[in-house]
Amino acid sequence: MAKKLKRDLDLLAAYSYEKTFFEKNRILVLLGGVGAIVVTAALVFFLVIFIQNMGTRGDIKDLENQMLELQTQIAVAETDPNAIAYNQYKNEMAYLDSIGDQVFNEELKRDVLLSIDSVTGNVSIKSIGYTQATATIELAVTASDKNVPPQLITALKNTGKFSSVSYSGWSSGDSSVSVNISLVISQPGGNEDE
Repeated sequence: MAKKLKRDLDLLAAYSYEKTFFEKNRILVLLGGVGAIVVTAALVFFLVIFIQNMGTRGDIKDLENQMLELQTQIAVAETDPNAIAYNQYKNEMAYLDSIGDQVFNEELKRDVLLSIDSVTGNVSIKSIGYTQATATIELAVTASDKNVPPQLITALKNTGKFSSVSYSGWSSGDSSVSVNISLVISQPGGNEDE
């Protein structure tokens, strides 16, 4: 037979090569690629959330600043004479509204408030009562000066809306004077000569 040559041709040599790492571990490589995609997606997600959170924090800071400004305005309003007068006006209007619109109409409310505003000194209405049978309004007022109640009574008489204006229960304290004022509403077509 034929002599064996030292150099035989190995036809199967092409199939017997050493596999690379990637070829041996295809599942690990596939999982690594999927893992990298998941990690990248998670990072992008958290980055978006972080950016939105930063915007929300800025909005919250703006709201905190607005609240602080409003609190400052409220604190100033509590000591501002104009704000105090406005709040007193609102309270007096609420008292007047409580009497009833059928008898104590807007014009009459305005005249009473204008009379109170026309006197010098602080005047506040402490209570209001209304007796329908006699068409009488009872006001309990407090003034800052003893000269204010007579001025108020004169101003109320000058409105021409009341057939009688009287006062009782005059009392004075250290810094204020209290008086009860009785107003009888003039009836339409009554004694209105003016």
